[in-house]
Amino acid sequence: MSTFYLSLAAATLCLSCAAAPRGPGPDEAVWREPGEAVTVRCRSSHPKPEYLSLMTGRGAGGRGDVRVLFKDDQPGGGTVAPEYRGRLRCSETFPDVDVVIDPVTPADAGRYECVYLKYDRQRRPVELPGTGSVFLVLPQPSSPGERCRDERWDDTPPTTLATCAFVVLVVVVIAWCFAWTLLKACRMSKEALRRWRQRQERKKLQRFPLDDVYEDMNATVAR
Repeated sequence: MSTFYLSLAAATLCLSCAAAPRGPGPDEAVWREPGEAVTVRCRSSHPKPEYLSLMTGRGAGGRGDVRVLFKDDQPGGGTVAPEYRGRLRCSETFPDVDVVIDPVTPADAGRYECVYLKYDRQRRPVELPGTGSVFLVLPQPSSPGERCRDERWDDTPPTTLATCAFVVLVVVVIAWCFAWTLLKACRMSKEALRRWRQRQERKKLQRFPLDDVYEDMNATVAR
């Protein structure tokens, strides 16, 4: 029965992993559907940065690095890349800025990094430490058939998936028990057949001496 407990432990572990919530960390992937919104929370470790640049490694059309937002410490200031105009808004609590992209499109997928800047005495830009980078992941466009299959799975509640997994586990356990019982029955049948043959052999050996005496008597009468 060790196989049963092993299967039960594996299924419980899989269900617990599937039910565990996933929250975005500083550089963790953030999953969104087209049309939803994503927030990049930029936080500065320097007390007085002068500018904030929100950079992405993949802009609209698959180009290289794109400066999504360039903002200073003045309320209402800042410039937005053409690909994001009309879809980007941010808070005015500089340097801690929450940048919201709403709605997102498949072309927005990629890593977004908050870069703080300050000019030194020679008016050269110096990068300052900051946090808030995220990696935006969006599903790629698919054919109508694949989209229907994806939507069917997306609409399935977690309780239904857990129930299906439990039913599959029960079926596997029942099949294993049936196979084990059948194998044991076959072994018992072979053992019973072997014993029956042994009993027949012993009866045959016991019958042979009587047959010999009978044949000797017939030979004497014939003489």
